[in-house]
Amino acid sequence: MPGPKGQERSSILWWLLGPITCGIGSIYWMWKTTSELKEFTQSEEINPMMVVILACVLPGIGPIFHAYKMGGWIDTARQSIGLPPEGKQTKYAIFVFILGLSTKMIQDDLNALWQAAGGGAA
Repeated sequence: MPGPKGQERSSILWWLLGPITCGIGSIYWMWKTTSELKEFTQSEEINPMMVVILACVLPGIGPIFHAYKMGGWIDTARQSIGLPPEGKQTKYAIFVFILGLSTKMIQDDLNALWQAAGGGAA
């Protein structure tokens, strides 16, 4: 059984906050969404701190790693509530380079996941 659901967020707001805050908003968003997926899937594989460290130490590779891994983790979460996987890992990783749109895409998919799981966190 899945754990607590994550919070639904404005994907456009978080997509814009990244560049406006010189990346600090993006790093916070990565940590927060990864933490929520870890709690929801109850997976020891998901390590939010590693995502943040990679994003800070390897600014080019960290966001790509996060985007790719989020695709797999979202698929795991979808399967835990009876939905089929979508296999968007590569798509997310590629869209890191296209105006950072992976942030918006991932958040939209997380919002859909939280709604399918019964709404946002209480």
